[in-house]
Amino acid sequence: MRRHLHLGSLLIWALVSAVPRAGHAYNERVRVADVDVMVFAPDWIWQARDANVMVVAQNTGTEEAGIELSASCADEARPLFGLAQDKTATGKAPAGDKVRMALTGITPGADTPPAVYPFAIRIRVAGHEQKLDWPLKVIRGSLVEAGTWSLLLPALVCLLWSVALVAVLPRFAARGAWRTPGPPFDESTEEGWFKGGG
Repeated sequence: MRRHLHLGSLLIWALVSAVPRAGHAYNERVRVADVDVMVFAPDWIWQARDANVMVVAQNTGTEEAGIELSASCADEARPLFGLAQDKTATGKAPAGDKVRMALTGITPGADTPPAVYPFAIRIRVAGHEQKLDWPLKVIRGSLVEAGTWSLLLPALVCLLWSVALVAVLPRFAARGAWRTPGPPFDESTEEGWFKGGG
């Protein structure tokens, strides 16, 4: 029985490990003028999926700071991502406060060849500029959509447990399996315990 349960656990672990993850993390922290900037982005993405850049800018200065963001790639890669021009965003961070910004819609086409595409993220504040290299790896799209996994995984887990139960239950369903006698009662031991307790 333990061997069957152990096998079932291994199969469940293998299925969970096989579920595709959304992406890995690209994190960078830089300082531009009086603004501390944290950049979050995936470092790989599936074909035909959005790669979004999230930015948190903390203004440590005493005056409001205007922030400009842009993301660009090599000219030959622009058609593969549908980028006629750079992705841009602007925002203002009050003194001593923070602002959150995003560059969205950076999407490799369904036929974009799997490869690493060099992007550049530029952050401009009050005439100062910081450039970050962002290598974005494109991999082949998943064979099963993410929404489908949420339906398939519970069904597969139930199927595995059903197989395990079918393999184990016949052992307990045999005639007389629940009437196996226990060890004989030792009256001398019981009597000695009773007298000692008195």
